[in-house]
Amino acid sequence: MTQNKQAWIRGNSVTYPIGQQGKTHIGRSIESNLRLFEDTSVSPKHCVVAFVNDRLEVTDLNSRNGTTVNGNRISGPTPLYHQDTIRVGETDLTVLFHLNRDDRITPSEFTLRP
Repeated sequence: MTQNKQAWIRGNSVTYPIGQQGKTHIGRSIESNLRLFEDTSVSPKHCVVAFVNDRLEVTDLNSRNGTTVNGNRISGPTPLYHQDTIRVGETDLTVLFHLNRDDRITPSEFTLRP
């Protein structure tokens, strides 16, 4: 893996770091890394974002309402690029590989509200 490869997911005012070594699970479940409690159209275990073979990708976890990238519903692992939009339920998340000053403020609780 390339050194210093970093990415973040931004939703509303939350910016969540994606770890190179692990996976970031998105869903309503308390076990999710990025929790979307109030969006009832999100499945408990909706999708996962991870670095695989030195690229960032998202995979839907057989969610009830599916996952889209830039408006296209995905059916398998899908590569992600800077400023791609992942739609999970009614929540839009933006993929970032470079942070602006305003994006660097990250609250300690990673719970997003639609």
